Amino acid sequence: MAITNEQLAELLLGIAKSQKAIIDSIALHLGQNGAAFHARALIPTLQGAANVMNHQAQPTLQDLPSRLLLQVQAGGVNRNAQPLDEWLVEQLDRLVP
Repeated sequence: MAITNEQLAELLLGIAKSQKAIIDSIALHLGQNGAAFHARALIPTLQGAANVMNHQAQPTLQDLPSRLLLQVQAGGVNRNAQPLDEWLVEQLDRLVP
C-alpha cells in the first residue's frame, strides 16, 4: 500500500496533536511549574531533536517530527504564517519526492 505525502502529512499532524495533548496534560499537572517545564525543558529538548540550531544544515526527514511538534506547540502557525498542513506537505514533498 502506498500513501501520498498529503496522507502522510495528515497522519503526522494527528500524531503531533496527540503528543501536544500529553505535553499539555503534564504542564497542567505541574501547575505553576508547567510554564517552566515548557521554557526550560520541553522547547530546548525539542529544538535539539529537531536540529534547529544548526542553521547551515537542511532539515532532514528525521528532523521533521520534532519540527512539527515545535510548530504545534507554537499554536500551529509557522514563521511564514502558512497553514501547518500546507507547510508539512511542502516539507514532505521536498524530503520525499
